[in-house]
Amino acid sequence: MLHVPGQISAVVGGGVSSVVISQVYGGGGNATATLKNDFVEIHNRGAVPVSVQDWSVQYASSTGAFSQLTRLTGTLAAGQYMLIQEAAGTGGSVDLPTPHIDGTIPMSATAGKVALVRGTAGVAPVAL
Repeated sequence: MLHVPGQISAVVGGGVSSVVISQVYGGGGNATATLKNDFVEIHNRGAVPVSVQDWSVQYASSTGAFSQLTRLTGTLAAGQYMLIQEAAGTGGSVDLPTPHIDGTIPMSATAGKVALVRGTAGVAPVAL
């Protein structure tokens, strides 16, 4: 299971946003998984509403390029979380709570990358 708790600062479209990725769960629906779906949760940790209209959550394998995305819509109130449900597997026994957004990205249970992006253009690779 790929699970990243806490507040991960997100650089979105050239600026730092108060909206961050708060959780990532990969491997949903695997034979030994409890949850039936992968998911990404984002959080507005700021004091004002933020529109995420036409933003995206993008995914890549740990060594691959970002090539899959889920488009976001709506506005996150101050302090609000948004649940983005991704692909389901054939295992698992527990449904996620009703998501705000439905996506189809199958995420790895052990390694991968998730980006929160202001826009829907693919994230360019960055050398570290």
